[in-house]
Amino acid sequence: MMTLRLFSANPPAVPMGTTWYLTDLADGEKTSMVDQAIAQAADPFTLGDLERACPGVSRDMVRRVLRDRAREVRVECLGRGPGAVATERL
Repeated sequence: MMTLRLFSANPPAVPMGTTWYLTDLADGEKTSMVDQAIAQAADPFTLGDLERACPGVSRDMVRRVLRDRAREVRVECLGRGPGAVATERL
């Protein structure tokens, strides 16, 4: 929220539908946002489900986090392509 701090000590209320403020996220916050979306997603989930849960996070970033979690054996990807689904491993 660095942008709002520059303009006012008491920032105005920002509607939750706005996504512009996500550009001010610190390093790792987008990754943790995707991790939380994975944890809260109903199994099985798709890439589109995670994109909807993480507005402002690019598709490439979501795919990168999914790929990293698959390497860590925290997520199992079932299939490839537009209809591919994944599940969280506990």
